[in-house]
Amino acid sequence: MPELTQKNIVILCQQPPYGSATAREGIELCLAASVYLSELKVVFTGDGVWQLVRGQDTTNSGNKQHDKLLAAFPLYDIDLVYADQSALDARELSPGNLIDGVTAISAEELAAILANAEQVLSL
Repeated sequence: MPELTQKNIVILCQQPPYGSATAREGIELCLAASVYLSELKVVFTGDGVWQLVRGQDTTNSGNKQHDKLLAAFPLYDIDLVYADQSALDARELSPGNLIDGVTAISAEELAAILANAEQVLSL
């Protein structure tokens, strides 16, 4: 059986941050997977880019903010965090709107990341 730590895994986060538990569970999956994987890439695309917006305030909504979980990425050696530039453009967001540590990538770069992955988990 091949070592799990040798896999090149991409976790594709496509869900908006609030409305269901899927987005938060995706972030928790990233944190858990990073313990076992030597190379983990996390890509936010579609409505998933909303998870990365800096300064979200959920005080009156009853939702938990994702910023503390996302801030833990560097502590778990999750350094390869990307946002799909076309998804940002469609939502009128710029990299300056996002939390630190996120790299905006073109459609071509996204396609290359996905093509080179041994496994893609889509959430």
